[in-house]
Amino acid sequence: MGICKVFHNYCRDNNISLHEGNFTLAYDTNIPRQTGFQVLECYYFCAALSCLLDFYDIRQLVKVDVRSSLILNAEKELGIVAGLQGRVAQVYGGLVYMAHVW
Repeated sequence: MGICKVFHNYCRDNNISLHEGNFTLAYDTNIPRQTGFQVLECYYFCAALSCLLDFYDIRQLVKVDVRSSLILNAEKELGIVAGLQGRVAQVYGGLVYMAHVW
């Protein structure tokens, strides 16, 4: 799963130690790719990242402003075309203001 790979690489690159242990992470969807429902797929990735942060008890080590990029990178890893906006709203838990610099 893309989020596990991206999460592991981020922790390795930022010297965040992960304890030994096993877990099972699974989800299922019947949403066809490229149908405009990517936001639902993003919920799965956001939930999976949240589970990983709690399983390894490192939520405080992965800042909220980094989490949306991790989710976006996981989607790119799987070939899902997506933007950052929906991920930001999800990791911050609701409506957020994003300044666009042109």
